[in-house]
Amino acid sequence: MHPLKNQPGTPYKKRSLRNFLLLLIFAVFVSASTLFGLFFLVGKGIVSMPAQYTEQNKVTVLQNKPTSPTDTPHVVLGQQLSLQATAKKVIPSVVGVLTYYDTFAIGEGSGVILTTDGYIITNTHVIANGNQFEVVLYDGKSYMAKLVGSDKATDIALLKISDVQDLTAAEFASGTETTVGDIVLAIGNPGGVAFNSSTTMGIISATNRSITTPGGYIISCIQTDAAISPGNSGGALVNTYGQVIGINSSKIVAEGFEGLGFAITSQEALTIAKDLQEFGYVQNRAALGITYQMIDQATSSFYNLPTGIYIQSISNRNLINQGIKPGDIITHMNDVKIAQVTDLTSFLMKKKPGDTVNLALYRSDDGTKFSVTVTLIESK
Repeated sequence: MHPLKNQPGTPYKKRSLRNFLLLLIFAVFVSASTLFGLFFLVGKGIVSMPAQYTEQNKVTVLQNKPTSPTDTPHVVLGQQLSLQATAKKVIPSVVGVLTYYDTFAIGEGSGVILTTDGYIITNTHVIANGNQFEVVLYDGKSYMAKLVGSDKATDIALLKISDVQDLTAAEFASGTETTVGDIVLAIGNPGGVAFNSSTTMGIISATNRSITTPGGYIISCIQTDAAISPGNSGGALVNTYGQVIGINSSKIVAEGFEGLGFAITSQEALTIAKDLQEFGYVQNRAALGITYQMIDQATSSFYNLPTGIYIQSISNRNLINQGIKPGDIITHMNDVKIAQVTDLTSFLMKKKPGDTVNLALYRSDDGTKFSVTVTLIESK
């Protein structure tokens, strides 16, 4: 038995209570000091409060970014937004695009409003084979639009709505700030305008992926895991500043793989759109001046012909003057073997109008092999 347990007047319980109160007071003091210090640091800007403690539509300000000096809606400024605020900002700038051949609907996709007076960026494959185009705004209003120009190489097309002045133009980022791991939103009309303003979230998976466009050209794109479904083509890939960093262009889905979404960078899209607006085509792009069909390995084996470019028609007078005619097959350009479309397009992307190129050809009529030097023209 404890010697103090039964002795009257022992202050055992009083001391225990006093110790407890002292400990409680000390804990409160430490907590108050810590809280005061935290608010002091926040007030001095040394520490940022977590997003849940800031205003409803804002998260922690990571940095202020300077405005890019340009005459296009191509800026980087402000502070990061919540995902809800990002979507709210961008959705009014994303439209549905319906493509018609005469009175028949032949395709649907998305687009992004470039200017308040009605210029719309979309994809070339969205408007392919159409002769009438309808643009549907996020609020359901629709307008007929004309095709200003399109570029198969980058899959960018430009539409124009007439008699409008108050559309909500998108804000475009320079693209130089995109980093792998950044959160992005893909906004568009998957499955058509019935699902307009659909928004999916993902991250930037890569910033410099080479993909082949429907026109056979290889371009550098942003890769994302944000879900991009049919109908999203031409829509916006957006950062958390509410700025368009890319135009969604294609989706690759293969067995055993997750969906891979790709977007043409905003700076590439704006450069192409500017040329389309001013000239109706992309300037300073080299071309042979022919229409052609590729002879792949299977066709080569079946017809006993070399692989290469089978010339169907010629518009470049220089080629005609050099004795080239339809039916000839281009097998090499400057000793580079041309076995598929990307071989040709990759070669031409490195050239300019006026450059000379040595062509090795095979005449399908009689099997004659010959070579000539020709001058490239501007692709229009």
